[in-house]
Amino acid sequence: MKRKLISVAAAALVSCGIATTVAATPASADPLSDLIATLLAGSSDGGNGGGPANPGPASNGVTAVQVTTGVYRGPGNQYGRKLGPDLYAMTKGKFRVSVKYNAVTSAGGENRADNCRIELRVSGPQNTDVYKTAKCSGYGDGPVVTQTGRYTATVTDRVSGRTGQSTFTIE
Repeated sequence: MKRKLISVAAAALVSCGIATTVAATPASADPLSDLIATLLAGSSDGGNGGGPANPGPASNGVTAVQVTTGVYRGPGNQYGRKLGPDLYAMTKGKFRVSVKYNAVTSAGGENRADNCRIELRVSGPQNTDVYKTAKCSGYGDGPVVTQTGRYTATVTDRVSGRTGQSTFTIE
């Protein structure tokens, strides 16, 4: 029974992508306990025993993307007002979001260069088109939204693979 249980457990681990070595043991040993102890100990190659390592900065130095939202204040298109943190109201049945994003470097500063591939999208009850730019930090002005609900502004730098988000509600 124990051998069958070990075989099933080993097959499950292999199918999940977990590799381990199980040595032949005398019949008096408890192979299931040995297998569990090996898995709990992690790998012997110096790794952390699971999950991908946190990658360092990309070629453009970006380690994170910070995202904040606000009411767009451009000429002639001022729709909406702030009610509280991440909470906005429409004016005249419309709202236009302004998304500020900062690509953060490993030194903690802001990358102000144009060596990124930024993609900004606002999703929710009414999705928007993707805004694309090479500017690592700046503003993306969303289109006019006419539906209330919960929205998420997502900014991804395709060079570094880093993504930042800000969620907000429009009443």
